[in-house]
Amino acid sequence: PASGKGPDRTFDALSWEFLMNQSSNPNVYVKFAALFRLAVDEWPFLGLSARLKMLLDAFGSERLFWGSDFPFALEHSSYAEAAAGIEQWPVWAEMTDVDRDNLMKDTATRLFRSSTLKRQQERVDCHLHL
Repeated sequence: PASGKGPDRTFDALSWEFLMNQSSNPNVYVKFAALFRLAVDEWPFLGLSARLKMLLDAFGSERLFWGSDFPFALEHSSYAEAAAGIEQWPVWAEMTDVDRDNLMKDTATRLFRSSTLKRQQERVDCHLHL
């Protein structure tokens, strides 16, 4: 993570350390989003490639998912550029297709579908007990 704006942006080491320490908890997922807020460099934020590698190593792609922070991302790039910028990072070339799919869609689908299904089941259970 970074704090500040523009040329005054600095890396927030304490927040990063806290986040990385959460990797041992299997219930913690990381939304890798709002890259323009995290980076100290400009789009496509190549400086974040090493951070994503560290997150992949610590959490695995099964607990990471990408987000744009739309509409705020439009202040820095188009939506298409925001979504495709990560493909220019060195870590992207090292990732498997499964890792890429997890990051860009599958982890979020599993996570949010799971919570939606759980809420639906709770409603069904509630109706059955009335």
